[in-house]
Amino acid sequence: MSYLTQMLGLTVQNFLSAAVGLAAVVSLIRGFIRKTVNTIGSFWIDLTRSLLYVLIPLTIIWALVLVSQVWFRQ
Repeated sequence: MSYLTQMLGLTVQNFLSAAVGLAAVVSLIRGFIRKTVNTIGSFWIDLTRSLLYVLIPLTIIWALVLVSQVWFRQ
C-alpha cells in the first residue's frame, strides 16, 4: 500500500471501528436503563457524536502533546 492509501484508508477504518464500539456500548447501556421504552435511540447519532465529541478532540489534544514534546526538545 502507498503512504496515501495507508493514511486515508486505514486511519478512517481505525476511527470508525472505535466509534462503532463506543456507539454499541452507549446503545447497550441505554437498553439496560430504559426498560419501559420500545426503542433505544439512533445508532447513527451515537456514531456521529462519538466521532465529533470524543475521538476527534482526543486526537487533536494528543497531536498537540506530541508536537509540544518535539518543540521543547530543541
